[in-house]
Amino acid sequence: MYQYFVKIVPAEINYLGGKSIHTYQYSVSRQERDLQMQANNGLPGVFINMDFSPMLVIYSETRPTFASFLTGVCAILGGFFTVASLIDSIIIEHRFIESVSWVKQCRIE
Repeated sequence: MYQYFVKIVPAEINYLGGKSIHTYQYSVSRQERDLQMQANNGLPGVFINMDFSPMLVIYSETRPTFASFLTGVCAILGGFFTVASLIDSIIIEHRFIESVSWVKQCRIE
């Protein structure tokens, strides 16, 4: 026995220019089950179950605001300065270790 489940959802797409498209979104899933000839557990065949959603999904195209652009720029700059400070601290730590080992060598001699 084969069962197919189809879910149909109406959708509307609104573009910035004012153009609007009415369409549908589909999702399909299937289930397969073996039937025993001697058992009474179902009829053989192909069954299609369709479910129409009463909800309308609306997609609206929007333009990003200046505040979101500014937030993105600040995030990039913050990441750059974070990585730069990590690299700088690694270099300074390496120089400090070298200077301490140089001072220890001078005291031993």
